[in-house]
Amino acid sequence: MEIKINLFIAIVVHGLIVSQSFSYLISLRNVQLQLDATAYTVFRKLTDASFQKNYRPIFYCYLVSSLSLLIFAIVQGTTPALLLAIVSFLAALADMLLAVKGNVPINNIINNWHSNTIPDDWRNYRRRWLSIFSWRQFVTITGFIALVVMAVFFN
Repeated sequence: MEIKINLFIAIVVHGLIVSQSFSYLISLRNVQLQLDATAYTVFRKLTDASFQKNYRPIFYCYLVSSLSLLIFAIVQGTTPALLLAIVSFLAALADMLLAVKGNVPINNIINNWHSNTIPDDWRNYRRRWLSIFSWRQFVTITGFIALVVMAVFFN
């Protein structure tokens, strides 16, 4: 029963994380590609400020729920569930590493821009940010699908 509760919590928390990925697939990526330098900078700064305040607790719950589910799957010893829990946990770790080593440093650079100091190569920063986030989308969606498969077929 504990693994089912943990799986439910993991799906809910991962759902919050993966919703950002789906939002970018549906529209936010294209919206950002349409913005000029000033609008893009304002958008990134406002988004980053909001995420700094609200995203960290969710992200920590994401990592903890992935680890907790992995531990329960190890204890339970069911091979398919264990493999799916490993995929979900590795996806959460990959998302964290991509964010910390990729998106966050770019956010920090953009957060120091002012309307009169936006560099001429600002599109390269946008391209790199979106490229890294595309990889984050891939891993978060993969991890979420692993959890749903675990819930539907192996629990």
